[in-house]
Amino acid sequence: MCTRHRYWIGPPDAGQPATPLGPELAEIVQAQWRHLRLLRRYGTALTFDAVLTGFLICGHLWDYVPGEWPGPWHRWTRRAHILIPAGLEATRFSASRIFAAAYPEAVDLAGVTGSPTWRGLAAGDARQRRQFIAEIGRRLGHPGYRPSEYGDAIAHWIEYDSWHPPSGRTPPTPRPATTAPPGWPRPARRASSGKNAAPCSSA
Repeated sequence: MCTRHRYWIGPPDAGQPATPLGPELAEIVQAQWRHLRLLRRYGTALTFDAVLTGFLICGHLWDYVPGEWPGPWHRWTRRAHILIPAGLEATRFSASRIFAAAYPEAVDLAGVTGSPTWRGLAAGDARQRRQFIAEIGRRLGHPGYRPSEYGDAIAHWIEYDSWHPPSGRTPPTPRPATTAPPGWPRPARRASSGKNAAPCSSA
């Protein structure tokens, strides 16, 4: 997004203008500054991978909406209603605005999935993995979070992606049996795709 003019510009939708962000969406602008800090710290490829992973996790959680704990989907829905007002869906709906609604939390998760230290903990032993899961729960606003026994999006990332180098070109595969902790649920493989909201250059 463009922080100078407070416009959301990506990922762009064909034929759709940039979306202005009012003060009620200041958290999206703030997330852009965190995104830029990740870029400076980790570089383009790793940050792209991390924010994309954050979007994918947010998308799965938003679709799932478990009822047993209040989660970030309440914030996503509030932002989505501001970006796409009721009654104007036919003209205002766009995938780009849906990305914008989840952007702050996607960047927060990227700070974990992009960090070599946190990736190492996610791919480590049971004690290290508990540290990683606790941090994910803190960032999601759910300190007691535990991955679903059926394998939610975060469990899938831990099992299939955390131990791979970021932005690898090989298909996701489960970690080697020698490092897989006993009793860790192995979710069914599934392919995912998506786009990252690349920041614009702003002074």
